[in-house]
Amino acid sequence: MPSPLAHASLILAAGPVVVRAAPRLLREPSSDLASRQTAVLLGLTAFAFVAPDLDFLPFLAMGLDASRLHGGPSHSLIAAALFAPLFGLAAARWAGARILPAMALGGAAYATHIGLDLFNPGRGVGVLWPLQERTPTGLRWFEGAAHNDVKNWGRHRRTFLNEISFAAAMLGLGVLLWRATAPRGASPTPEETP
Repeated sequence: MPSPLAHASLILAAGPVVVRAAPRLLREPSSDLASRQTAVLLGLTAFAFVAPDLDFLPFLAMGLDASRLHGGPSHSLIAAALFAPLFGLAAARWAGARILPAMALGGAAYATHIGLDLFNPGRGVGVLWPLQERTPTGLRWFEGAAHNDVKNWGRHRRTFLNEISFAAAMLGLGVLLWRATAPRGASPTPEETP
């Protein structure tokens, strides 16, 4: 499965979009707090990208085998739908965001995590839970890390290189999105002037 590194690197691509969309997401975008609010919104979005993987915490607290239960209900579209209003409320409270656009952002970030996990050839994820316990896809992109096989260094190195490559691709996509969403006709910054 993709590690938290791959999931968190999604913010590298989504970050520019969130920053550019912040004036439409925030209730008072012209305030002096706008940059702090945008930073909080970015942090919440990064958290949403990794949130489904926090499913191991309750299992550990109950003394259950977290690796066996990981990827189940917390990786479902129902969980994404339940997460979205919580994200919206948190974004409204801590970032001054409008609730409905923030809900859409949080739900999309959470669902993106689930979508990325579908690129794992393992036992699948609970996308359609409770209708189907796990949905295997057979897609092979993130097949490296086996969390229960800590001594398989060759496999872990391949996973790390795979995920660093994915993070670099997300950074490249983020740069392209930043440029593509730049306001038209904006005057260049001093660094861009010949």
